[in-house]
Amino acid sequence: MCYTYDNLSRVTARTVKKLSDNSVVSTDTFAYDTYGKLLSRTGTIKVIFGYNGRDGVVTDDNGLIYMRARYYSPAMKRFINADIIPGEISNAITLNRFAYANGNPVSLIDPFGLAAENKDGSSKTIDREEYIKAYMSNTDNALYQLLQTWGFSLTKSVDAAESTYIDVLWGGFVVKLYVDISFATPLDTDATIDVNVDSGDTNYEVTTPELKIPWTDIGTKVGAYVDGSRLSVGTSVYVSNDGWTFGSKHQIGLYSEANITTISYEPDDKYLPTVSISLDSEVNHLVKVAVAAIAVAAVYAPGAIVAAAPTAVEFIQQLGTMAPAFAH
Repeated sequence: MCYTYDNLSRVTARTVKKLSDNSVVSTDTFAYDTYGKLLSRTGTIKVIFGYNGRDGVVTDDNGLIYMRARYYSPAMKRFINADIIPGEISNAITLNRFAYANGNPVSLIDPFGLAAENKDGSSKTIDREEYIKAYMSNTDNALYQLLQTWGFSLTKSVDAAESTYIDVLWGGFVVKLYVDISFATPLDTDATIDVNVDSGDTNYEVTTPELKIPWTDIGTKVGAYVDGSRLSVGTSVYVSNDGWTFGSKHQIGLYSEANITTISYEPDDKYLPTVSISLDSEVNHLVKVAVAAIAVAAVYAPGAIVAAAPTAVEFIQQLGTMAPAFAH
């Protein structure tokens, strides 16, 4: 299945290829007026990509067109809400913050709801940082909201290695909280360029192909990996759905045992960041031996435990004052 579009990025047909002879046939066709109102169509298959569909713009069932930063009404020939970017006195048409494509939909398009651009996608005037800020101000994505609460702007990359971590119990028990923010395309390039950027640490890992759970869109895969920094081996499990991925790793090494839980979100929109939060808890084998020794002491020498209680209470009070410090 594929779509064809005209020079204004409007989807004009949905096509499929026949397996019998590899010929291409149209299942649905569409015609629009200059401002995107649907004039006619053939076929009955639900198609969400229409006006500006080439650029990933989605048309809702109510007829409004979701241009990422805000909604556009082809019936009203204007945006529903005002542009967050102020206009410029030197370009008077931009002072109308509800106008679509600066009032010139014959030559310009505005698939992001922020600034008009040429119909071929060149000479973009979109400020990616402004676009991301506009999206984040209205997002209901829980992970984006949490990171903003922690002080992350989500407009720049953050490598997981830069994250703050808490180290407690004198190094025997370590809890690390990693935050990774990356972009499918670097911030200083056009979003139409196909570039993959991998930020964060990588282990030697082998996973099975992703398998879909029957009658759902949920994908799962399992794997095994080696962590050279910890001299350990482990297993991993991943569950993904609609851009979200939940990962769980368990590893046993020469010196310690660790569990790593990760939640990540990868958007379809290349302008938005891919984000992940990982909670890494590691226990040194010596700590487990010490805990076992304390358990034995509690059974056979409870007096020693009572004597050490004041020191333990003081330590717990100090631990309560510790918190991860994010300064991004």
